[in-house]
Amino acid sequence: ADGAAAQLVGGGCHSLLLLPRARRLYAWGWGEFSQLSGESTSKSLEPRVVSLPAHEELRDSVRPSAAAAGWDFSAFVDEQGRVFTWGNNAEHQSGHACHVASVISQPTPLPSLGVRVRALSCGVRHSVAVTGARSIALSSVKTPNVACRVWAYRQSSER
Repeated sequence: ADGAAAQLVGGGCHSLLLLPRARRLYAWGWGEFSQLSGESTSKSLEPRVVSLPAHEELRDSVRPSAAAAGWDFSAFVDEQGRVFTWGNNAEHQSGHACHVASVISQPTPLPSLGVRVRALSCGVRHSVAVTGARSIALSSVKTPNVACRVWAYRQSSER
């Protein structure tokens, strides 16, 4: 009854379901790094609603339009092209600066990327934002008609 299931994404051991018409995002699975949203770090076998950002000035204007899930962090982009992330930030994979906590318990807006984001993709320790520009910046690769920004990537010498 919440509307059509617009997007279902899977992370390392958690999943997100976005129902944009209902302005709802659900999460379930492993939650050790708060990637399900909230202070709890326990798992949830039942989908639970992800709380929208706590900033009152944002609450009414946040309408999730695309979701992504990394290994132990989550993200969504809203209709205005803003990116919100939460979960593990130990390697800065969620896009927040190093002075931000290593675990972010609620969807938190990233500082402006300077462009409108249209889609997201998250991996184990990185995130990519797709914009409307006509080039791609991922390492040194350039591809016409697509634009991506890698906002967090850290290679470790440990294996």
